[in-house]
Amino acid sequence: MSSQPEAPERNDTEAGYTGMGEAFEKFVVPTLITAVLVYFGAVRTNTTYRVFGVDPSVLGLSPQDYVFRSVDTVFEPVVWLLLAVVALMPLHHLLVSVLSGRPAVARWVALGTALAGAFLCVAGVLGGTDLVRYSRLLPVIPMSIGLGVLLLGYASHLNGLTVHWRFWPQAESPLLRLVRRMAFVGLLFVLSLWSSATYIHTYGRDMAIDLVADPRRLPGVVVYAPERLHIEGPGIVESRLPQSADKISRYRYRYDGLRLLIHANNQYFLLPACWTANGQARAIALPDDRSVRVEFFKITDRHAKCG
Repeated sequence: MSSQPEAPERNDTEAGYTGMGEAFEKFVVPTLITAVLVYFGAVRTNTTYRVFGVDPSVLGLSPQDYVFRSVDTVFEPVVWLLLAVVALMPLHHLLVSVLSGRPAVARWVALGTALAGAFLCVAGVLGGTDLVRYSRLLPVIPMSIGLGVLLLGYASHLNGLTVHWRFWPQAESPLLRLVRRMAFVGLLFVLSLWSSATYIHTYGRDMAIDLVADPRRLPGVVVYAPERLHIEGPGIVESRLPQSADKISRYRYRYDGLRLLIHANNQYFLLPACWTANGQARAIALPDDRSVRVEFFKITDRHAKCG
């Protein structure tokens, strides 16, 4: 009788790491992705509406609302990032195959990559200490540090693949290796989050500017009210509706020259058609109830900035 080969037994440490990895993949990763999307949506929403003088706390948006508002914001950067990964992977394999038989050249390539990474890290740190000033509208500081750390890590990885000499001892304990890798990934994650938040902040501000420049981006609004609402602002026209003796209308006032900014928290947040950031034009919060009638229409005239 032939005996079946026994499967190699895993020690308790490896089994523990496997269990931690599975738990991280099933529970931590989805929660982390959701939290990041909520954060990105909050950054974009808060930046956009603060331009119009609306504090985000009065909007009462839910985490789901923030997730929906973050999707189109992160879509383009994620696509470019994935394209970069797809394009760089073949180049990595080609570089490793070329350098494998040339250890002297491989050392110089790894050294040059490490020096480039160190330079980017120093440039980012100098910007963070205000010794060197970069544009606050661009994520120069976190991207410099992040790319620098990534190049340093890649230089170490490339050196180990081609020269077969590692910065870290091979006898390193599994726990220490896990901590080192988690610290590296965590640092890249935080720097990516910082870079993305800066980008989304600029995106939200530019979006608010575009809303003002092109009135077709916001629906036009007409408000009918039974009493005078005292809605005032550049471009807003208040009209008293005529009343006949035989037929009394429920609504007596009409307000034109309004734009719908957002409907949230059972309120219409409206803007004057001629809104400007000079403090004279204010956002208007109108309760969503049956006492007033609100009509919407699409603005087709690109140059009709005032209703």
